[in-house]
Amino acid sequence: MLMDSLILIGSVALVFGLAPLIFRSNAVYMLLALCTGDELAKLAGDSVTQFVTKIVSLNIQVESIVQITLLVIAPVLLLFIYRKSHNAGGLVLQVVPAVAAVIMGFMFITNYLPYSSQTSVQNSNLYTQIDPYFGLAIGAGLLASVIYFWLMKPHHQKSDKKHKLL
Repeated sequence: MLMDSLILIGSVALVFGLAPLIFRSNAVYMLLALCTGDELAKLAGDSVTQFVTKIVSLNIQVESIVQITLLVIAPVLLLFIYRKSHNAGGLVLQVVPAVAAVIMGFMFITNYLPYSSQTSVQNSNLYTQIDPYFGLAIGAGLLASVIYFWLMKPHHQKSDKKHKLL
């Protein structure tokens, strides 16, 4: 029970927390793609699952695999697309979204696990310690993303503006 949670949080921390910082990828974009992936998994998960089961017949939980794939495909692609997209000075602005993405990814993936695995993870001590901080992670991650976009906004010098006099 605890081992399932540790493996899950370790995998999520590696993909959504450490990998963006090591590859100097943009954790803000990954956080936003993770939120979008959750909505995609909720809205399109059933349709994609039906399509996949028509093509391939397997004796496994196809729905869980499809939903988790829909959840993580965009952030993982962005990890490689935006590799080396920020300098070392921007690392501080990436830490809060990366931590938020780890917490959110853990909670999102837990919701899409098969029932037996899901209850095993949800009954673990690790899950009960992380669960109260889920809302805080969403708020802090999105606030840090807004601050990142505000600080990275191109600034124009006053001398660059041309005014016409009437």
